Amino acid sequence: MKDCLKKILIVEDDAALSELLQEVLEARQYRCLVLRYTKEILRVTQDFQPDVILLDYMLPIMNGEELCARVKQNESTCNIPVVIYSAFSETLLPVEDFMCDVFIAKPFDLYILLNQLEKLALHYRRHKTGVFRL
Repeated sequence: MKDCLKKILIVEDDAALSELLQEVLEARQYRCLVLRYTKEILRVTQDFQPDVILLDYMLPIMNGEELCARVKQNESTCNIPVVIYSAFSETLLPVEDFMCDVFIAKPFDLYILLNQLEKLALHYRRHKTGVFRL
C-alpha cells in the first residue's frame, strides 16, 4: 500500500511550516520526506523518487532556485515537477528563470497548494509509467 502513495520531497528550514505541510499532506495520503536543507538533493531525489518536490525559496547556503536547477539539469531527475514557494512575490523574483513547474507566493492558500501538488503528481505518474494512477 505504501508504494501506491504519492510521494513529496519537502525542503523547508522552518520546523513549524514543514511539520504543518507534512501533517496536511500525510492526511491526504501522501508519503513525505522532509529535509531542512540538502546539498545532496540529487542523491536524495534519486533514492526517494518523489512525484513532486516542494521547495522553499529562502534556504540557508543554497536557495530553492539553485536546488531546482540541480534537479532540472540532471537527466535522471529533470522530469520531476518542482514547486517553489516564497514570501517574495513573483514581481520581485524573475521566476521564469527558476526552471520550476509552479511558483506560489507566501502566504499561500493551502487548498491552492494541494490542488497544484495533486495535478503535478498525477501528471508525473502518468508520464513516468504511461498509466494513470490514483
